[in-house]
Amino acid sequence: MRAAGCAEAQAAAARLAAIGELFELRRVERGECADWAVDTWAAVAAEVA
Repeated sequence: MRAAGCAEAQAAAARLAAIGELFELRRVERGECADWAVDTWAAVAAEVA
């Protein structure tokens, strides 16, 4: 059980890192200002979902 939990945590961390990288990629592509970040969050959330 412990090994499975560890593997699950590692997989979740990898997914979160990938989502963060995708967010930054989309933010740079769109050249958004800091106050427009919610639009990028929504777009990335739709891609990830």
